[in-house]
Amino acid sequence: GKAKPVNQHIDSSRAKQVKENRSKLASITDAILMCGRQGIALRGHRDDSSDVVNDPDQNHGNFLALLQYRARGGDSILEHHLNSYAGNARYTSKTIQNELITICGDVIRDSILEEIREARFYAVIADEATDSSNSEQLAISVRYVDSNSNPQECFLGFSEFSSGVSGKVIAENIIKNLSNWQLELTDLRGQAFDGAGAMAGATTGAAARIQQHNSSTPRLCLPTAPP
Repeated sequence: GKAKPVNQHIDSSRAKQVKENRSKLASITDAILMCGRQGIALRGHRDDSSDVVNDPDQNHGNFLALLQYRARGGDSILEHHLNSYAGNARYTSKTIQNELITICGDVIRDSILEEIREARFYAVIADEATDSSNSEQLAISVRYVDSNSNPQECFLGFSEFSSGVSGKVIAENIIKNLSNWQLELTDLRGQAFDGAGAMAGATTGAAARIQQHNSSTPRLCLPTAPP
């Protein structure tokens, strides 16, 4: 009668496993955050190596190097994880790295969005550019005044175009992203774009089309290069 029921043994074992898994993910996520904070690349020449532990002469990248350094520095849980688990269960592949980067980005953006909603009024800054794969990307930033009366300017994300680049498409893209981020268009109090026609056109540019949805939104079109 003194022994614990089977279900309690299962629950306690599962709780222990969850705690260990969270400790492993905390160490892995810390390495990703450090690379991001320092602005250094995560991956190296042979990041897909199936056996990083037994192949130390290759450059596996800053992320994996940081994990190894942390394991050697006394993180026993991480050391056991890296040395004992199969390559497909270490949570260190480029796919997992990308997933964790996305999750970290979402958490950071949610924190910024919460500040913007608290401030209520904001301005949008956007610019379009072509990336290395020739895909058109729209970079969207927001300027607002925080609760300490300090002006803030924060990047919120990239948005890819799928149907060309025109004033209508850019405006729809910005409005859609603001809606997804739960930022009210009626609280938009400013726009800042470059002087390109698709952005600054008096009637069909993105700024004019957004202004049609909210007449309280003035526009500021900046020159693409200093005079």
